[in-house]
Amino acid sequence: MGQNIDQIVETARGYGDGALVEVTLVTNQDNGFVTYNIGTLSFYTGTGGGFAAPIGTRTRRPDRLSTEGRDPLTRYMSYEMLSIADSTGFRGKISSH
Repeated sequence: MGQNIDQIVETARGYGDGALVEVTLVTNQDNGFVTYNIGTLSFYTGTGGGFAAPIGTRTRRPDRLSTEGRDPLTRYMSYEMLSIADSTGFRGKISSH
């Protein structure tokens, strides 16, 4: 079942820093092209602090999902919607590292 990005981040947060998230991201363009990005993202928890934190302290950074440089997402393009992902956008599983 598809999930939006907020749901994926919330679930990954429960597994903690370094959780691996398998995703299929589907975009459907107005010109009929469909793009599929498939692979694994790593979850990184945000940091505290603030934008005006004193020198030597960490500034705030939100939770994030990221590819690893050695393992980018694989991209496929099509003229029509394929059956490898549902049309809601994301599909996959989340696991601890």
